[in-house]
Amino acid sequence: MKLVLTGKEIEEPTSLLIDQEQVKAELESAKKDLQLAKVETAEATRRLTETEEKLESSETAWVTTESLVEPLKNNMVWMQHHGIINVANSILNSIDLEQTVANLMVTCTTTALRKDMRNVPSMSPML
Repeated sequence: MKLVLTGKEIEEPTSLLIDQEQVKAELESAKKDLQLAKVETAEATRRLTETEEKLESSETAWVTTESLVEPLKNNMVWMQHHGIINVANSILNSIDLEQTVANLMVTCTTTALRKDMRNVPSMSPML
């Protein structure tokens, strides 16, 4: 008994073999795409972590800056409210300053009087 295959019977296994090769190629392509997607996901995760660290660092810097700026704002408001003239007047009107200026004036006056008294000609009787 001789086996004789017709063209149609040969084409079907050949077609299946070609289909199988295409499926293998598509599978390999899908594996490469999956590997590329894994690499891209890893890179995106790394960049996300880096960005989160930068964000945390910038938030810390912002809080620090706010804590430094707040007292300056309060001082500025106080200066605007009280004015530099009021500050100068409060310094000039302080009791300690008044006492110091008074003592200085007394000392200057006393020193000037002593100097003047030395320059006054003596009153000797005329002979």
